[in-house]
Amino acid sequence: MQQSQFAGFTTFEDEQQLTDFVSRLEAALSQPIDLDAVTIFPGASLGVAIFPTDGTTREQIVNNADLAMYRAKDTVGRQTCYYEQSMDDIARARRMIANDLREAIGRGELSLAYQVQKDVATEEVSGYEALLRWHHPRDGWISPARRLTGCERSDNQDENRLLGCR
Repeated sequence: MQQSQFAGFTTFEDEQQLTDFVSRLEAALSQPIDLDAVTIFPGASLGVAIFPTDGTTREQIVNNADLAMYRAKDTVGRQTCYYEQSMDDIARARRMIANDLREAIGRGELSLAYQVQKDVATEEVSGYEALLRWHHPRDGWISPARRLTGCERSDNQDENRLLGCR
């Protein structure tokens, strides 16, 4: 199913008004919808950024709310997330790793390692697993989890799929 995004803006006098607004959004976006004989259970991840604390321009506020929304999506059981400065650092690190990964092929930093797979009961070789390894010139060996985090947010997903095929 396709994902959709929208932005909502409100003014508030105190934090309780903001909390009430967010609660109403959460409730509205999680109500079951009956269509013909099918009930759909929608879900939404909300990111909240506050002017002027989290940004002083519309672009900053929307960008920071977007970062918070992705944190909510990445956190199981969390529907709403408020922007924190550390989210910028994480996003910056992801962009850097994605950019470095694009250049890693040309620099010859990627290699394949083969690992034997054995049947547990008989200890006979049942196959081999090819593992993609990345030795970064500055950071050393990059873990698959960190490498995949860079790929997930990268615009070059087709290139990322081909990394192990070259």
